[in-house]
Amino acid sequence: MKRSLFSLFAVLLIQTTYAQISFNIDTLVLSHHKVIFNKYDISEDDREGPWVVFDCSIRNISKDTIQLKPSSSKKYVLYRYKGEDFSSELFSLTFSEKDTLILLPDQKVNIGFGDFILLGTKILKHTQGDYTKEMLEILPTIKIKYKDDNYSFTSEAINNVKIHK
Repeated sequence: MKRSLFSLFAVLLIQTTYAQISFNIDTLVLSHHKVIFNKYDISEDDREGPWVVFDCSIRNISKDTIQLKPSSSKKYVLYRYKGEDFSSELFSLTFSEKDTLILLPDQKVNIGFGDFILLGTKILKHTQGDYTKEMLEILPTIKIKYKDDNYSFTSEAINNVKIHK
């Protein structure tokens, strides 16, 4: 009985957390997905695969004040490729330096992340320069997960995609 009650409480807590926060990738900017290697001009960034910038927003959609803890939080990019799940820790371009972030009801905060999304995976081949096909499969599956001591939530949507060379 205690186990059932605890399970019910955990499910309700998770649903409550999701109902309090809206988290979206407002714009995803992809670059370095197609690099032509030149034997005379080698750039380290060109060998690290596609670079993705995520401009995101977190909105408090509850009637209560929410307190996030960005400096002690973990942020991950999650995606799927050829049926396999991948994740890597993200480091924010803004936002993480704050110990506490208070979100009043209906308040929104914008945050940004950047990552060489394939670096450290078996998808990245250091002799390959064109990742267009891989990124076309990966992009629709991308999500960002935020987790701190009090909250854990995952992005709901990608609203806009920009592709740069």
